[in-house]
Amino acid sequence: MKNLIILFLAISSLSCVKKVEKIKTPTFVFNYQDAKSNYTLRYIGKDSLYLNDLKTNKNYGTSINSVLGNEVSRTINKIDKPEYADAYQSKPGSDITFKILILNARLSPEPAAKNKNAEKDVYEAAKKLNALKNELNFVPSKK
Repeated sequence: MKNLIILFLAISSLSCVKKVEKIKTPTFVFNYQDAKSNYTLRYIGKDSLYLNDLKTNKNYGTSINSVLGNEVSRTINKIDKPEYADAYQSKPGSDITFKILILNARLSPEPAAKNKNAEKDVYEAAKKLNALKNELNFVPSKK
C-alpha cells in the first residue's frame, strides 16, 4: 500500500510539471504611417520594444513581459516564410503604409511561390503590431 501511494504521488507530481513552450524570438523593425502616426517599432528579441516617433524624431522604450514577448514573436514567426517576403510592405496608394523588416528571417536563396494568404496575414500582423504600440506605455529613451 505504501509503495502504491508513493507511485501515485510520483506520477501526480510529474503530470503537474508545466510544459515550457519554445518560441523562436525574431528581431524586426516595423515602419508604420497613417494620417495620425508615423513611427518605427524595433524588437531585438529581449524584454523591450523601442519606438521612434518620426513626426517628432523622439525615441521611446517600454518593457514587455515574457507573455507579451511570446505573442509578438508568434505574430512575426507566422509571417517569417519565404513565400510571404513579397508581402512585407503595404501596396502603394493605401491610406496606411507599413513595412516589416525581419532581421533574422528564414528566407531561402531560391525564389518561393507567393502564398495566396500572404497579404492578408501580413496585414493582420501589421494591425496587431500597431494595436500593441497603441496599448503600451512608452517612456522617453536614448536608444
